[in-house]
Amino acid sequence: MVARILFAEPHDENELSEILMEYGMGFPGEIEEQVIVKENERVVAGAKIVEYEKRRFFLEVLGVKQDSLRQGIGRLLITEIVRNPWKCCKNILSQFKPQESYHITTVARGYATDFYINMGFKPFSFLELPEPYREQCSDCPDKEDCEPIPMRYIGGI
Repeated sequence: MVARILFAEPHDENELSEILMEYGMGFPGEIEEQVIVKENERVVAGAKIVEYEKRRFFLEVLGVKQDSLRQGIGRLLITEIVRNPWKCCKNILSQFKPQESYHITTVARGYATDFYINMGFKPFSFLELPEPYREQCSDCPDKEDCEPIPMRYIGGI
């Protein structure tokens, strides 16, 4: 099967919503801001990354269809995102420059921490998260079960 990574279109909304709902998430923003992986015209994964400050990105959501887990789909998507987050972000504030560093942060659910570590992310403190994301887990009723861990990837160096 050939997997393609592209920005979502309105007709992808239901499939992406179903994937993210499997993880108890909705998709933030507009459907066209989401990056998806399609196999045989079927959405099998999705993510949204935003550039909140020049060369600083936040991965808001990432989800892989349950029946596509452990098939390299998540790895394919996150590899594309960390290689060049500008390509996966709809509203960019800066331009890609190969020798300049950039940061990607996210909050991983505890069970996904090893995946992010294997992809080059490192755990860090909630206090170091960008302001709009710092408190996102504070009032969550699932926080204890979720065991969220902030993760950071530094690229371009």
